[in-house]
Amino acid sequence: MTTPSTILVRYSIYEENILAYVNVSQQILPVFNHSYEKLHVSLFQTTPQPEICIVFMHGYGSNRLESCNILKVLKEPYSLCSFDFSGSGKSEGDRVTYGIK
Repeated sequence: MTTPSTILVRYSIYEENILAYVNVSQQILPVFNHSYEKLHVSLFQTTPQPEICIVFMHGYGSNRLESCNILKVLKEPYSLCSFDFSGSGKSEGDRVTYGIK
């Protein structure tokens, strides 16, 4: 089992020709679904022990990077967990089912 690694991330976000930086820590977590496929999960934290976690689920045909817009407004005491469904983004699997196989 892989242990989570923590890195400090500085995201560059362009909005209305203004460059903004967001400082959060990011953990890449090893998570497996019921089919034993490894899912790519990112946990972004504004503080070491956040009180509230927002779980982001991307749309069909997309990936967890859709959640980056939330980082613009993410403040303490919140954290953000985003993941790629099976068959999407960096997760294992060759198809997306959004239901029981």
